[in-house]
Amino acid sequence: DIGTGGGFPGLPLAIAYQNVDFLLVDSVGKKLTAVQNMADELGIANVKTHHGRVEELVDDPVEGRTHLRGYDGILGRSVTAMPRFCFWISDLLKKK
Repeated sequence: DIGTGGGFPGLPLAIAYQNVDFLLVDSVGKKLTAVQNMADELGIANVKTHHGRVEELVDDPVEGRTHLRGYDGILGRSVTAMPRFCFWISDLLKKK
């Protein structure tokens, strides 16, 4: 869930699909702290958060390789224009 903000729709989807792992990404740490607290309080174990920008995920020197081609699906609401969003996520999606 790119630009998760307050955890929507990432948290409700994680509740509905407990067999799927979700990464909620936002560049605002305060929002992610609140989202992680909500997930912990609700006992949602299939949620992880990442403090940073989506366009920098693959370039992360520590975790970049885990993100490269690591996702079956990616969603985002009102993050940026669709062509730019598609460019940012293109290296994150698995190739089929």
